Amino acid sequence: MFTLGVPSTRALATPAANFFSNARSPCSVRRMTVIIRPTVTGNPRRRVSANGASFHPNGVGKVEFKSSNSSRASSPGFVKRALDLQSKIRALGVPAVISYGLLNTLYYVIAFLVAYWSYTTVAGGAPPQGLRAQYGQALLVLSVVWAGSQVTKLLRMSAALALSPACARLLRKVQSALRLKSQGQAAAIVTALCFMLALTVFSASVVIKSLPV
Repeated sequence: MFTLGVPSTRALATPAANFFSNARSPCSVRRMTVIIRPTVTGNPRRRVSANGASFHPNGVGKVEFKSSNSSRASSPGFVKRALDLQSKIRALGVPAVISYGLLNTLYYVIAFLVAYWSYTTVAGGAPPQGLRAQYGQALLVLSVVWAGSQVTKLLRMSAALALSPACARLLRKVQSALRLKSQGQAAAIVTALCFMLALTVFSASVVIKSLPV
């Protein structure tokens, strides 16, 4: 058994001042050590320890508070990496942007087809009847696909940087074949084709699935 004496205001002021002066940011807690002097009763040679607090035979105790590295979630690193890749894509210009758009179109088309046509099997029950009900289900699946796209975002951005030279050659071929005046016009045509492909796949899937069996 032991009892803790209440430390004086001066005893608490010093470690508190050291803590706030050594902190790197207002929200980052590295390590704080509070030295307290409890009144020990019983065996004076016995060392008492409990829940991160240790008390030596001389009556001096130490309590440590340590921050966990898990507080630094991967989210800030993810955002920093995404912004870095985004700046690189912008620096490479139109070919890298179109390359990223093509990869996005490929991802959304494949992911939507797989998720939409397997939705009834996974969820169970009879599929909703009617065109309006199927459009509602398709929008729900599309929102899930969008959420899943955040997982592969860094991979797609990295792949876009690697494929930007090939996309530049593709734009030159489109510009030459259609006799366009600039690379921007070729990029606009490729972008329109990507939107048309995605919209066609979305609408055709909904219409086909809404047909009575």
